[in-house]
Amino acid sequence: MSSIRKLAGETLWYGLSSILGRLINYLLVPFYTSKGILQPEEYGAVGELLSYVAFLNIIYTFGLETTYFRYANKLDESKVYSQALSFIIVLGGLLSALLALNATQLVNYMGYTGKEEYIYLLAALMFIDALWAIPFARLRFLHKARYFALTKVGSILLNVGFNILFLWILPQGGTLPSLLGAHDKVGYVFLANLLANALLFFPLLPYLKDFRFRIERPLMRQLIAYAAPLVATGLAGQVNGLADRWFIKYYMPEGLYPQSNQYILGVYNACVKFSVFLLLYIQAFRYASEPFYFSKVKDRNAPEVFARVLDWFTAIGCLAVLAVSFNIDWLKWLLIRNEAYHQALGIVPVLLMANLLLGIYFNLGVWYKLTDRTIYGTYFTLLGAVVTVLANLWLVPRIGYMGSAYATLAAYGIMLLACYWLGQRHYPIPYRVGYLVSCLLGTALALWAADTFFYLEGWQSIVWKNLLLIPLGLGFYWGLQSGASRDLPSS
Repeated sequence: MSSIRKLAGETLWYGLSSILGRLINYLLVPFYTSKGILQPEEYGAVGELLSYVAFLNIIYTFGLETTYFRYANKLDESKVYSQALSFIIVLGGLLSALLALNATQLVNYMGYTGKEEYIYLLAALMFIDALWAIPFARLRFLHKARYFALTKVGSILLNVGFNILFLWILPQGGTLPSLLGAHDKVGYVFLANLLANALLFFPLLPYLKDFRFRIERPLMRQLIAYAAPLVATGLAGQVNGLADRWFIKYYMPEGLYPQSNQYILGVYNACVKFSVFLLLYIQAFRYASEPFYFSKVKDRNAPEVFARVLDWFTAIGCLAVLAVSFNIDWLKWLLIRNEAYHQALGIVPVLLMANLLLGIYFNLGVWYKLTDRTIYGTYFTLLGAVVTVLANLWLVPRIGYMGSAYATLAAYGIMLLACYWLGQRHYPIPYRVGYLVSCLLGTALALWAADTFFYLEGWQSIVWKNLLLIPLGLGFYWGLQSGASRDLPSS
């Protein structure tokens, strides 16, 4: 159990950085959605363009974070580090130059004619963001969880500060000035991100001093061969997570809602932010678990450890889904103070469940990373992408943004089932399927019961719903203890 306790300790640090960082960063949501800051159409533009950034970042980093962990444990860590970072410098420079050269065509296609500065700022942001991916991976490899946490939180504080400066303080003087290529509020959001990321150079400098630009073909071929399927996996995964924005803006029939599609996109994008409460948990766990799993690859008891880890991950995740869903009536005023954005809150429980399934899938996917069968990750996420596209095509024209939420849930559920089925054939792990299914079904039933039987006005509704957490939490804990008798390694 000590290995699991060590994993929990590092998860706590990564979780602290994620929770503090995201909570600080998500103070921007009520800030952006406040009257006089960003209109829904402007917030829709920010959400749409940043979703493209998330998609392109997969190409910029080229799956080299996970690849670095794999080969740093097998070869000379310093050499692998320099190779990976050198490749990202070359690839990122080429991609950003290509985006800048085609800025006019891109903004015209997206309906932001004359706003080429958006592309210039985002191209610079993605290049700098990709540069820091490998140094941050090195911090995780070296178990520098505390330094990682403090650096991440510091960067987010800078981002918030720049946003307040650019969107609130500077406009007090009247017309918003032009600064470093930004000419309007949307551009200033991107500029704030760019400056905060650029300043990461200073805290990461100690981990860059031994970097040597080098491209050694034999080693680079190994790294690329391992990473390429992860890129395809990441791209397909981003389709699963971000295609909803595209379908809502371009495929949803105008007139389905009283407002325009661009307005609805801003509303939807704001309510999606509630999934941060579960994504924080998943992200923190992934930061700690990825190097943990690779360090256990030669341990004969590894499958039992991995199964036990998933028990705990699922139980805690289910309680998190319920806690956020049961408290949405007051949490909405913390994140979104403008009632104009509240109309899409119905997507929140659905997306929370979808993200929990995604977190379970990440755990199940350990088998293809440890056996160097990363191509299977591509197959699973491509399957999810197909489900996402087909479900959006069917549902969005009929039920609008709720269709996108259900499409995400279906995609992650099918990915999970496919990953488990094949994983048990290539790398058997004794998961307690009955317990995991009971947790998920119990969570779904509790969500339904809360809205069906405890729908009251005001605080009465919140209190009764939260009381459901007590028996459910005890049940989950009892299930964990009933599985604790399995033989686990002591270190």
